[in-house]
Amino acid sequence: MNEFISALRKYVVFSGRANRKEYWTFWLVSVILYILAFMLDTYLDHSIIVVFLGLFLLLPTLSITSRRLHDVGVPGWLSIFTLLPFVWLVMLYALVKKGDDGDNKYGKHPLI
Repeated sequence: MNEFISALRKYVVFSGRANRKEYWTFWLVSVILYILAFMLDTYLDHSIIVVFLGLFLLLPTLSITSRRLHDVGVPGWLSIFTLLPFVWLVMLYALVKKGDDGDNKYGKHPLI
């Protein structure tokens, strides 16, 4: 949960690196929040909560994805492609891959 809060706090930080634990914890908590929002929207018979949640998480999602891509040595601007249907599947490899050992051109190793 700390990783999720940390990612929200760094919502405009597109530099540096994010390790796999930080990235996937953020995604797990986001998915749980989306499921809860969808259930609440279904109960209330509208979809405004899911829309607001999506808008709220847009920047943190792009930011942490950019930092995750940096961890494997890929330019962070490619995180924009995660917004396109099915294209993000191609990027899944980079997002699950172990980060570069040691420092890379995007910063210090996030686990050190």
